[in-house]
Amino acid sequence: MSKYFCFVLLLVLLLRSRLIQSEPLNPDNATFAREGKGQINNLTSLGMALQKFVNRFEEVEMQQNRILDKAVRSLDRDSGGADGNRLPSVIHLLPDDYDKRQFPPQKDDDTPNEISITMDIYSIPQLDEKKEEIMLEVRLSHYWYDSRLEADFKKPIELVPEAIGEFWSPDSYFHHAKDSKTVNLIRKPASLRITPDKMIKYTMMTMVTIGCPMSFHIYPMDQQTCRLELQSFGYSLQYNNYTWRRKPFLKRDTVLDNHNVKIAHYEFTYTSDGIKYPGLGIRIELRRYLGYHITQTYIPSVIYVAVAWLSFVVPSDVVPGRMVLCVTTLLTLTSMFNSVRNITPQASYMKAIDLWVFVCILFVFSSLAEYGLILHLTSRSAWQKRMDAHIRGKTGKASLKTISPAQLLSVTMHKEKRLGESLHPDFISPRGGSGQDGRQANCTISTPSPLAPRDPALPSDKERWAYTIEWTVKIIYPLAFAIFNAAYWTIYLRHYSSEPEV
Repeated sequence: MSKYFCFVLLLVLLLRSRLIQSEPLNPDNATFAREGKGQINNLTSLGMALQKFVNRFEEVEMQQNRILDKAVRSLDRDSGGADGNRLPSVIHLLPDDYDKRQFPPQKDDDTPNEISITMDIYSIPQLDEKKEEIMLEVRLSHYWYDSRLEADFKKPIELVPEAIGEFWSPDSYFHHAKDSKTVNLIRKPASLRITPDKMIKYTMMTMVTIGCPMSFHIYPMDQQTCRLELQSFGYSLQYNNYTWRRKPFLKRDTVLDNHNVKIAHYEFTYTSDGIKYPGLGIRIELRRYLGYHITQTYIPSVIYVAVAWLSFVVPSDVVPGRMVLCVTTLLTLTSMFNSVRNITPQASYMKAIDLWVFVCILFVFSSLAEYGLILHLTSRSAWQKRMDAHIRGKTGKASLKTISPAQLLSVTMHKEKRLGESLHPDFISPRGGSGQDGRQANCTISTPSPLAPRDPALPSDKERWAYTIEWTVKIIYPLAFAIFNAAYWTIYLRHYSSEPEV
């Protein structure tokens, strides 16, 4: 384009100089004539300079063409052949009317083009159970035929992976994918091959992070399910169909801590706006090993519950020792429950490990609540004993259980005057005192009749109840925990031992 522009500019300048030369000279205007002759010389020099520039431009263009032709020949060279025969390059494979935006022509109107897929899992570098994400190292290959290619060679050829942009290619993508990256060493880990029967094979290695949409799980005795699904988003099932070229495999040395991995493949279709699209998927079943949680959660929690049960052996009058034992065990178990929640996936329902820790906390708390009840039944402080004696003296009843709540509150909330201020008239006898006639009389205060003394050798009703509770709970507590363990492990281990449907 620049070459033609230079020619046009040169032509304009030459025409202008021609017009100046053809203009008649006026003898009275000699200065103008001299100036016109100088302009002609300048234009001639400019034209010669432009001609040199055009020649140089053509030389550069020819040099670029030679470099491009050398690069094309290097792509044509067979790297593995000993005979050194040249093979076609990309420009030799594509006809002049090839359009990479158009999918290959169908064999007939009713049969879609078949795209074969191989998808192999080489490793599982990372699994985040809380975020429900898994990272996979995947080797993905696409096979498809394009009858528009000009394949006049007898053996497969290898092209640079970047050349895939010159051909039509499927619009595959990973469903539930959150991230995808490649690890490049010397070049991109991909390959492009074309066979004599016009089949294109494109293979690449990628690290893909996908979400794990899990169904109902009872962590940790469940199977976490992840799905690696490859779908087409632009070409419907009417034109292209995805099929498995062979069964996908999981590399044998793939190791994932605390999990046993199994895979299975399947085909599916999905509908969007009334149009069906093809897809392939790999279901990854992750079965957890229970060894980690048994040693880190279940056995320690059983020990804490046993320590809480041992508190029943401590005498009830040793308040500091028994109270510290129960409270410390409860706080330790609560802290362990918080640490377990931080490593488990969040769910709106109770999982198996949540149920276990909750029941253990409930057992430890029951030991603390039982000790509080024992203290209430057996121990009375000094001020409580004074109030008990005062209530009995005011009501004249030996047992506080026979006093109604209203009568009890009226006695405890009534503020009486101290001795020396005044006496209640009901307690003054009319036999004494100083009358109006000046005669001296004796003044006596009536008091309620003393209560019958209780035999100190006989236990009270509260002491009987406290002894019964202390003796009974030592048997019921471990028996209830054993029943819970039998039901818990029977139900969940039956589910854990069942084979997953992969």
